Amino acid sequence: MLKINKISDKIEKEIFICYKILKFYVIVVKCDIAFVPIGGTYTMDFKEAAYLINEIKPIIAVPIHYGSIVGDKQNAIDFIKLVRFSIFN
Repeated sequence: MLKINKISDKIEKEIFICYKILKFYVIVVKCDIAFVPIGGTYTMDFKEAAYLINEIKPIIAVPIHYGSIVGDKQNAIDFIKLVRFSIFN
């Protein structure tokens, strides 16, 4: 996990960049921003990525690794549909 202590004088965030989660592997991550691959061929697919995001509950989730070599725009749309999110102050 990459930790950025100071983005500005007032903001402190932790960032998690995930490349692949193997099935039956439990990972405990506490982060504010998560980058998760959703392409499915060499990484987790959009269903696995949505499950991970719903478990770790970051403030921001960014789907990556789709649309150029593997996966397509539909993967991102399906990922968004599966992620449970809340709007808060």
